[in-house]
Amino acid sequence: MENLVKGIANFEGEVSTNMIAYANPKSTWNGWARPFIHHHFVNELIQMLSHPENTYTWEGENVRVIYGDEYNVLIEPQIINNEVYYYFGNEGICFDFKPLKESERKQAIILDIDGLIYDDEQVENDPLKLGEIVYVNEYGYNEWQVYVESQSTGIVHGIDTDRIKLL
Repeated sequence: MENLVKGIANFEGEVSTNMIAYANPKSTWNGWARPFIHHHFVNELIQMLSHPENTYTWEGENVRVIYGDEYNVLIEPQIINNEVYYYFGNEGICFDFKPLKESERKQAIILDIDGLIYDDEQVENDPLKLGEIVYVNEYGYNEWQVYVESQSTGIVHGIDTDRIKLL
């Protein structure tokens, strides 16, 4: 687990598939990243990857991977910086990976945008995107809301804390 860098893994740079991950940028498979995926994203990843020839299923706290009759592997959880990750780097999956931008500000990934209500027209014209990486500005007067700032536009949005995951 040497030379691991925290970043974002996804498929073909598609923001909606962003997942918090660790990877060694110098250790790739045919140029593709070999990441450890944060446990929060594994359920959705299992759903994306499973089809009749390849099955990914939970077996206790492990992930069982079966490709036909020839490949049967158990992916066990790994602890990296006190959080649980799963190594999907040996599965022949084409992951893109970008290390996190260096920042003194807290950053988060947007996990849920369903039913968000925007207060003004400028914010409504630049809505948050699923998987978008944002800066975390400040918590509201209570612990259930946070203000996040789009890294691309600088527009500030209020959002419930259960709709984001700090990076």
